[in-house]
Amino acid sequence: MNFAMKIRSAGILSTALTVIFSTGVYAFGSSPLDCNEYFKTHYPVNEFSLISGGMALDKRTNLIWQRCNVGEFWADSACKGFPSRLSWDEGLLAAESSRVGGYNDWRLPSVKELKELAEPNCLNPAINTYVFNSVLPDIYWTSKTNLFNRLYAWGVFMFNGYDFSGHAKKNPNLVLLVRENK
Repeated sequence: MNFAMKIRSAGILSTALTVIFSTGVYAFGSSPLDCNEYFKTHYPVNEFSLISGGMALDKRTNLIWQRCNVGEFWADSACKGFPSRLSWDEGLLAAESSRVGGYNDWRLPSVKELKELAEPNCLNPAINTYVFNSVLPDIYWTSKTNLFNRLYAWGVFMFNGYDFSGHAKKNPNLVLLVRENK
């Protein structure tokens, strides 16, 4: 059986154990809700302004996000197509060449910016699924290179919103693009 274990800590002692199996999430103790279920009852638009063309303005950070993964496109009020899994360098090139909304200043987000999209009350994926309905519970690239090994970069695991610096830049991961609201 394919599984990974994650121990969540509060203070010094572990208070919950979450075991993630390929069939779902099983928890002992308190566990966040599935985001798809969470946003059926928690209307999420107060933090975002939705912009035509598949973009969203995060009012907390004044950043504009593409609502679709790189490789998808916005049509009929939803992301269509298939997300591209890109190396870190390919993600940088995708940002340079993106012209969504007529803008040419798209970039990979910082670790902090991408983590700020993570929803603490839910997971699988840990993001506002009303605004970002095609984000997958997988690793997304950030702009930050690992300080100790330039062959690695930081990513955010959108299953739970946790970040990690041990992702080989050559490995394919997903990409969300962001820009400053000027």
